[in-house]
Amino acid sequence: MVLPPWVRMATGIGIVGMAAVVLSTYGISYYGVLFFGFGALFGVPLSWSGIHDWREQHRERDERARAASELASLRDALDGLREDKRGVERFLLERGYTSAKVRRWIALECGVVLPASVR
Repeated sequence: MVLPPWVRMATGIGIVGMAAVVLSTYGISYYGVLFFGFGALFGVPLSWSGIHDWREQHRERDERARAASELASLRDALDGLREDKRGVERFLLERGYTSAKVRRWIALECGVVLPASVR
């Protein structure tokens, strides 16, 4: 099971915080630096992945909301591109839809089947 982004961010920050407390308790000693190193080794990447996924979710949500509001004009624009399926993908990228999930959703809503290499 994959943890939600906010849980990963909070857990990573907590791990680094606890490691900093251990470092301040033990001082600059072998165990203090060792525990801080392990805390940083596990906490920083965990927080970073949570932040990355959180940004990705918000970007996809914003793009999907924009696509839903532009769906009628997108249907009209994609009607002319049905012959060249790769042109649909390029057209949506040029319109600013960077998320592959959102591009697939738009294609599905507009009745366009994208090639397997694009999915």
